[in-house]
Amino acid sequence: MSNVIAKGKQAFTWFAVVATILWSVGFSAIAGSLTASAASLTDGSLIKRADLSTVYYYIDGGRYTFPNQTTFNSWYADFSDVVTVTAEELSAIPLVDNVVFRPGTYLVKITTDPKVYAVEPGGVLRWVTSEDVAKALWGDNWGSMVRDVADSFFTNYTIGDDLNSGDFPDGYLGEMDGTRYYVEGGKKRMVSDDAFAGNNFMEDFVASGDLSGLTSGDDLGDSEVSDTAQTGAVVTPGPSVSGGSLSISANSDTPASDSVIVDTTGTDMGQRFASMLAVDFKANGGDAVVTEVTAERVGVSKDEDVDEWYLMDGDMVLAKTSSISEGDITWSSSAGLFTVSSGQTKSLWVRADINKSATVGKTFGVKVTGAELK
Repeated sequence: MSNVIAKGKQAFTWFAVVATILWSVGFSAIAGSLTASAASLTDGSLIKRADLSTVYYYIDGGRYTFPNQTTFNSWYADFSDVVTVTAEELSAIPLVDNVVFRPGTYLVKITTDPKVYAVEPGGVLRWVTSEDVAKALWGDNWGSMVRDVADSFFTNYTIGDDLNSGDFPDGYLGEMDGTRYYVEGGKKRMVSDDAFAGNNFMEDFVASGDLSGLTSGDDLGDSEVSDTAQTGAVVTPGPSVSGGSLSISANSDTPASDSVIVDTTGTDMGQRFASMLAVDFKANGGDAVVTEVTAERVGVSKDEDVDEWYLMDGDMVLAKTSSISEGDITWSSSAGLFTVSSGQTKSLWVRADINKSATVGKTFGVKVTGAELK
């Protein structure tokens, strides 16, 4: 038999076997219990061990590693806010992923490839196709902004569209007529003094590209893009949408962690329609008819632990899994899974039917990796 349990910290298992599920867009994390002093850490804390130089960014119960000081300095001017935790406390905080260079700061390249890239949210790289493009965006001394990324860390990034003349990368921080702006989705968003401080921007990275051709968007929030882990950042550059783009990002309705029900006797089913991930699809520059969405199963589990993956609009099933192989999930429809109107955002859920034989201790996660358009 199986039993329905409450979700959250006060859940009881009764006769059911409970498997933890966790959600991510771009990153996965397995939640663990913290010691009493470490539990007092707040999201956004910078932490390290007393006997080690490595610094971590703490959020949602996990830690993200700064691969080197240059990456750290793209987010923070100094180490004054770093706090020390014990070895035991640090080991109790699960390691999630590496921090990538902050968008709108340094340009990057790898030692084995001469191409120079601008960094966008979520670690998306856009190749700067010419020196003229670089000069227009970052000035004649643009070469001084280039930093190497070790080949071993290049896999933390994904390659997006080329950056051509007239293009601005998302995350670009510029100044025009004494006003600072943040570029997102082809629009310039005014950055007030409070937003500049609240998002931990630094004057050294304010560029001087000509923003006059961009339309104005909403003002940037006071801490809207301050998350160093970029847990809500765009994780795929998406395909073209009539000259624009489709961006994919985490929705704030996504819980940090939860529990699901599986069967202990083999006579009942596991939990149906377990909510795994809330995700936003935003169309810029044209309507987007999405014909395929791809995702990746993450966590300590296997394909057979889930009977079915669903893409849902509220309670309506848009598609069941078209295929899943070695963790790769695909939903597709040649007629179109859903449509996002230009400039609008559509919020969907990824839900799953848990197999009755999934065992205790399993962790299930999913991250959306891309989309195709009609």
